[in-house]
Amino acid sequence: MAFISTARGLWLFDRTLNDEVQNNNFVISSGTAEYQSFQQYDLASDSLLTRYGLLFEEGVTFTSEQSGLLQLSGTGQFGFAMSFWWYSPGPVGYVKHHRTRNNTTKVAPIVSIADTYLDGNNWEKTQTGKSEFLVSEIAASETTNAIRYEVCETNNSPTHRYDSDGYSPGLHHVFISHYTIASESVVKIYVDGKISKEFAGPSTNITTPAGSYIRLNSSYHGFVEHKTCQEGGYIRELAIRGGGLGMYANAPDKVFKYGWEALLDDDEYNAQFDYFGVGYEQPSTVTTNQIYSEGGSIYVARSNGDIVRGESPIWDNEFNYANDSNIKNINIRNRDQAERTSVGLKLTGTTVRI
Repeated sequence: MAFISTARGLWLFDRTLNDEVQNNNFVISSGTAEYQSFQQYDLASDSLLTRYGLLFEEGVTFTSEQSGLLQLSGTGQFGFAMSFWWYSPGPVGYVKHHRTRNNTTKVAPIVSIADTYLDGNNWEKTQTGKSEFLVSEIAASETTNAIRYEVCETNNSPTHRYDSDGYSPGLHHVFISHYTIASESVVKIYVDGKISKEFAGPSTNITTPAGSYIRLNSSYHGFVEHKTCQEGGYIRELAIRGGGLGMYANAPDKVFKYGWEALLDDDEYNAQFDYFGVGYEQPSTVTTNQIYSEGGSIYVARSNGDIVRGESPIWDNEFNYANDSNIKNINIRNRDQAERTSVGLKLTGTTVRI
């Protein structure tokens, strides 16, 4: 395996805080790092594998040993891609705004390249004169969350903010791409390999955050009363690559399916894959308790506590029109133009609503 030249960092968190690309390991604020094991389906081996993620706990933060090692600009243009698996333990939820008392989302920091400080008014700010960014989890609704990406354009507060669509708590793959072409930037947020939101980024080319540390469960901007920790959440396979990725629209899907190698490994990144569906059996230790449908979806309740949702097929009922009375139960715009035949229903100049 050979890392691609624009690889900037890879932290697998497989019971270690080490950086696989360069000597920029994470250091815990106090105590000993805790890791959470979980089962994850591996597409390449067609098997369930035991994985580990770095556990987030209240008051426990992680900071890179060195600052300024992530060069995110190339040929004068800012650009990077960040990929990680994130277990969202539950809804982030809302809190009363510190000043207006209106409902506002709590903000749970995940990863950032930023240095922050308290200004004495219960307000956490980013350092003046540095280009920095923050990635957090916020509330999208009472029951769903979203990814928030904020950019500080050489200022002491975020100058640009981008939120993904909402998703349910659980294990998700997050991919953020921010690249600049001819001083016009594009920000894309992907969740589970699919585009969630695309935005026009900062109108000017920002500089790389050369002086800041990489932080986990730490950096934030705003009233500290709004800041929270997703206790019980965990992160795995944090991968950062520099350079513009605007032309590689399939990269997030490849990383979601095949792992970080599809982003940072020179051979895997250039490999081409056909799109295909894969079916796999439910683990033998898990049983199905109930199957039911609601709206356009099918839900399966499993003995391990999971509720799995699948899309309901379009044709979930079959009609053979055994007699003419069957037609009375069909929503036909003009029944005089519908005729039952031996092979089915013949329509001439009319429509049927299903």
